Amino acid sequence: MSSVRIITGRYRGRKLEPPAQPGLRPTTDTAREGLFSRLSTYFNWPEVHALDLFAGTGVLGLEVLSRGGAHLVSVEQNRTLIRAMQQVRQTWPVPDWEIVQADAARWLVQCGRSFDLILMDPPYSRPDKPALIEAALQGKLLTADGLLVLEHATHESFADLAGFCDSRHYGLVAFSFFEPI
Repeated sequence: MSSVRIITGRYRGRKLEPPAQPGLRPTTDTAREGLFSRLSTYFNWPEVHALDLFAGTGVLGLEVLSRGGAHLVSVEQNRTLIRAMQQVRQTWPVPDWEIVQADAARWLVQCGRSFDLILMDPPYSRPDKPALIEAALQGKLLTADGLLVLEHATHESFADLAGFCDSRHYGLVAFSFFEPI
């Protein structure tokens, strides 16, 4: 797998070297640029406490920290990916990054914290995405002005779910946005 670079901010141009893992598909540069362009109109980055569920390489969360985000929690189950994120945290000067090895769906229901931004990138084949969104929104994991972003395949639509407010497509990648309910 080729390297993944951080788009902008304090870590701009730095590269992640993701380990080869079945099913791992880091979000493309184009899709991340589009997503963070949209998010930059919504957030004042130094105030943002973010949660990156199904973190994979950690690149989405690192984009938040690169822009000056206050705190990041990355949740990933795969031990190899956890070790790769921990290596990045040790190598780069990345403050305020909490890396959690856990099943994201289980972690959601026991979390007990709230976040300004939740980035959720489950495997595209995972059928319980609506339940994951519902668990996050009903579990009050979002602050009153928060936003949940689901990355998914373009053929899927989540417009009928409570809290849905927008969607954007970038090639084969789509993002659906949800506000607190």
